[in-house]
Amino acid sequence: MEKFFNDQLYREKFISPKTIQLIYFLQSEVFFLTKLIFFIGHAGCGKTTISKIAAEHLKVNYLDRDTIGSIFVDKMLSMKGLSPDDRDSQAYHKEFRDIEYKAMFAIAAENLKLGVDTILVSPFSKEVNNSNWINEFLNEHQLNDITIKVVSVYLSDAEVQRERIRARNTSRDQWKLDNWDIYKEKLKKIEVNWLNVQTLYFDNSLDLTSEQIDSVISFLKTT
Repeated sequence: MEKFFNDQLYREKFISPKTIQLIYFLQSEVFFLTKLIFFIGHAGCGKTTISKIAAEHLKVNYLDRDTIGSIFVDKMLSMKGLSPDDRDSQAYHKEFRDIEYKAMFAIAAENLKLGVDTILVSPFSKEVNNSNWINEFLNEHQLNDITIKVVSVYLSDAEVQRERIRARNTSRDQWKLDNWDIYKEKLKKIEVNWLNVQTLYFDNSLDLTSEQIDSVISFLKTT
């Protein structure tokens, strides 16, 4: 491209030097920054459904913490004499939770370094509460020129969320249902405390419509 501009266009004065500079600028990474997209939210809010629709539409790399972590964390929990479905106990949060997340972040970083837009799916409640976390992650993995987008999915009605958790009928949710009065106290909209990050708070209480999907896609496409 550079040879084409310099030898053919610039020398023959078909395009001015300033116009050539503008073309290079438009083609630069300023306009094509790699995107790291977080879909966050509590169990049963619909973040997986929405994020998969978005990933299919945008043709990006898709990483779900449950998919990545279950392969090894289920085995590790069993070796400790704990249920492989445990994702709520103090033991899980103390010994295993961060291992799952670190595995996902390492895979995400490799893709981002290759310029591959990436979606991450998980609650991220610990990470988004730390205003410095996103910058620490980018610095740790030496990631530059990354656009960060966050979609925080939530339900305004806890009873709707309980019914959706029941409907998906997974053994991993049993503790939540058996201890609903305790668990429902967590079911607030997850606020994102990261600085200089674009966040969309998405109420998924009603049936998902094409207009709502379009609004999410539009948000993710903007720079």
